[in-house]
Amino acid sequence: MQRVHIKISLIVLFALVFPGLAYADGPPKRQVIVQVEKTAYIWVVGAWNFETCRILTDDIEVVPQYADVSALCGIISTSMINDGSANLYYLGQYDYLEDTPQDLPEIQIKSSVKDSSIVVRAFDPLPEQQVIQVDAMINGIPAVCDSTNGVSTPSGLECVFPIYNPPVLFSAFAISSYGDTSKNIELRIGNMIEFDPYFSEPKKELVVVGDSAYTQYNIYHDIPRVWGVVPGEDIVPSWLKTVPVESLETDHYYYYLAGQILLESPLDGQNCHNYGISGQYATNCGVVAVFEQVYQYQNAYNKEIFLASAETGVPNRVIKRIIAVESQFFPNAFGIAGEHGLYQFTRDGADTLLRWNGPFYVKICGEYWDYCGEYGFDTLEEWQRDVLINHVMADPNNLYYLGSALKANAFQIAPLFDTVFGIEDLGKFLSYEDLWKITVLNYHAGPTLVSAVLVNIRDLDLPISWDSCATVLRDLQPLALHYVERVFRGH
Repeated sequence: MQRVHIKISLIVLFALVFPGLAYADGPPKRQVIVQVEKTAYIWVVGAWNFETCRILTDDIEVVPQYADVSALCGIISTSMINDGSANLYYLGQYDYLEDTPQDLPEIQIKSSVKDSSIVVRAFDPLPEQQVIQVDAMINGIPAVCDSTNGVSTPSGLECVFPIYNPPVLFSAFAISSYGDTSKNIELRIGNMIEFDPYFSEPKKELVVVGDSAYTQYNIYHDIPRVWGVVPGEDIVPSWLKTVPVESLETDHYYYYLAGQILLESPLDGQNCHNYGISGQYATNCGVVAVFEQVYQYQNAYNKEIFLASAETGVPNRVIKRIIAVESQFFPNAFGIAGEHGLYQFTRDGADTLLRWNGPFYVKICGEYWDYCGEYGFDTLEEWQRDVLINHVMADPNNLYYLGSALKANAFQIAPLFDTVFGIEDLGKFLSYEDLWKITVLNYHAGPTLVSAVLVNIRDLDLPISWDSCATVLRDLQPLALHYVERVFRGH
């Protein structure tokens, strides 16, 4: 460590003598030279009336050792220290300014698949600079987009590249007026294929089978893709189906919901004992007295649930059942741990959502900063993460957030299995239904409990299945097991 400090100091001082040497050649770099204040500390080998050598360090706490004197000052100085005719002593310090290169923001380039085209958007965040061209390769055939055939945007371009004959291997990069290029993005687009078993209506869409930092995957199929589940191989139970919006209608008795309605309007239960209220809940008489309102509440969000499912690919019946278990559709529900809203979101839940659902993170983060696609959630400053978490927590009844959170939890369970069992293709070991039950468990109880369950299954040499998870949970955390059972059984 001490030698490193010395050598760094000498290199720093050497750079002061020969400024700009490292930048003599090469293409333009996204850097600006700034002057940084530095301090050099001077150590002398000598006596009161002479010196033989000086050593410079960049840290006052680093005292040169005998080996450093030998390496930097030579045999004469070390011999004089050995015979006592010279000593090593601290002389003083001096401050100086060093020219230091500072990186500038890179060109931003994003891609998405829309209809039968690939849309590329690129812009240069540097002042007075502009993306002037996007160069692409489509199955080995070059394509160029500039201001003549693209749409000019502030500091950038939007280019549309049609897809004629899938499958397609697509790559692209942007060129800036600054004189450099962006990183290269790559997509691999599969054939038009039809998926039926998860939807009430068959869907036929282009499927992105490769990836890019900014690519929005086909939202209907990326959860099975991450799990390694082949669509159509498993029988999908009714609770995991995505159904038309009218099929989401329910008429259940919800005693907590009825109780909250009666607490707000006690006279509605005036024909019942104690106004039909028992603590926070309604009695049988109370829930009958306000059943019309209970019915309206539990079906008030059906359209939003349907749209949230369409945007995220999470089965809409799962979304509705999560709300039923969490809050019984009472939008002002609060929990003792700070959870609130229709799906009782917490800050930990918001953290999981932003950390594990990349497209959602980029979308929300992009409302604040332009570089979100380049930096993941966990690489942001703590205050920036707090901004995004607070953004999510401020809207606890946004059902798109709930669908996105369930999707994040679905993605998170894959690495948990990989860590414990060393398996990546979950579809070879677990059914589609089992994987959703484990996702619901992860949403409710978190990855720490899920990991503990998996470790127990491994150590007990149990089969990898939901039944084994349930066996472990009966002893480890029965309330979490009860939560999952309530979701897939109805409420």
